[in-house]
Amino acid sequence: MNHDILREFRDAIPFTPFVLRMTDGRTFRVPHRDFFSISPISRTVVVHLQTGGLSVLNTMLIAEIEPDKVQHPTSSPSADA
Repeated sequence: MNHDILREFRDAIPFTPFVLRMTDGRTFRVPHRDFFSISPISRTVVVHLQTGGLSVLNTMLIAEIEPDKVQHPTSSPSADA
């Protein structure tokens, strides 16, 4: 994965949560820019998991990055209700 694309997603204003899809099919959701960091030489990224752990990923094994399409519930009722 091109490190410039990774930086674009991380630094987007406003930030949009995104999902990294690995070549082996695993996915990693990044809910906020604070949960994601790129190494200085751009060979690895760290995704901090909401459960408290972390995953160190080789950028060459990231197959795809896309905005998170999951609709998360909001505290306000839907306009259709």
